[in-house]
Amino acid sequence: MKLFGVAPFRAALSEKIQLARYFHENLKLVDSFEVGPYPDLSVVTYRYIPRRGNVDLFNERLTKRIQQDGRIFISSTRIGGNFVLRMAISSFRTHLSDIEEALDVLKWTATRLADEG
Repeated sequence: MKLFGVAPFRAALSEKIQLARYFHENLKLVDSFEVGPYPDLSVVTYRYIPRRGNVDLFNERLTKRIQQDGRIFISSTRIGGNFVLRMAISSFRTHLSDIEEALDVLKWTATRLADEG
């Protein structure tokens, strides 16, 4: 901060918040995904609601499957007793193309997992 000042930090943080909002708005449009509150920072909570079966168990399996795939990383937590997924966008290396890939991976993996039953 001493070397470059606060402007680059603010710009980077602003980009990550915009990416989180982009992720939130686009995932909200995908069938069977439920998103948490509109992000004020760079973390988005969401979960997949399968047509049948236990929602928490499905999302635990979805988290493991995506982490095993290795293309993107998501984490999870419990909110109000519900298992939810989290997308935390904080790396200076994360840009719009990465968020679009994350959306694609989530949609594809959730669909395949739901088809498996």
